[in-house]
Amino acid sequence: MWTSHLKEFIVRLRIEEGLSPKTIEAYEQDIQQFLLSFSEDLSPSIITNFSRELTTKGYSAGSISRKLTSIKRFCQFLLEEKVIDFDPNTAVIKPKIGMRIPKAIHNVEVNRLLTSPGATSDPYPLRDRAVLELMYACGLRVSEVISVRMDQLKEEVVHVIGKRNKERIVPVGSMALFAISLYIEKERPNLAKKSRDNLLFLNRHGKALTRQSIYTMVKKYAKRASIAPDTTPHTLRHSFATHLLDGDADLRDVQELLGHSNVSTTEIYTHVSQKKLKSAHQKFHPRQ
Repeated sequence: MWTSHLKEFIVRLRIEEGLSPKTIEAYEQDIQQFLLSFSEDLSPSIITNFSRELTTKGYSAGSISRKLTSIKRFCQFLLEEKVIDFDPNTAVIKPKIGMRIPKAIHNVEVNRLLTSPGATSDPYPLRDRAVLELMYACGLRVSEVISVRMDQLKEEVVHVIGKRNKERIVPVGSMALFAISLYIEKERPNLAKKSRDNLLFLNRHGKALTRQSIYTMVKKYAKRASIAPDTTPHTLRHSFATHLLDGDADLRDVQELLGHSNVSTTEIYTHVSQKKLKSAHQKFHPRQ
């Protein structure tokens, strides 16, 4: 019974809500795990017991909260379809989650990272430099930077297709534009010989760069630049937002540049700036 309703729910997520395959897969896995945990009618106690079981098994508060969110969405669907006549989530309490402060690196470290490509062992240093510059200049997600087409970069802005196919326009700084123009002039023509794609960044086979290749690229140059080993492509996005807010950029502007649908998602970066100010106060104020 529940399996057939789950299939209908997944169809709704895919067709009506247009969620990404990875998000849909996460919903499906969470709900399947829940459905296997009981054989009775849905009730608040069953959901609460499932949450406790996850805690006993060592799941983090964040993971449990996400699974409970998936269950809640599924129950709302069942309610709308009149499969059930009440919401069993009403008495369920989510575990408290500590605020996850995004990691940002210092301006000096960013500069070291962006200027790292160029060793004789680097096969495409101009491309790599252009990728890093664009990611930091515009705060792009990995999925966005690997899908940028040549015709999306014009008049000193890049037209980005973000989550749920939402388009936003982000200005590109002069240093990033210079790095990209060098790559387009000197390296891309050779890579494009094997390509029919109009993508900006290509691999040696003329195909799109992958998420993994960008991840490996950032790790490689972070190590060369002697930056923290936990630096990832998303670190550049975090740094982009944090550095803008440190420079007194308006929160709503940063929200639009990042492509966040809700300003509360962007607000977490204000805590990074506040943390920095508090640290400086504690370090330098004479009465500390």
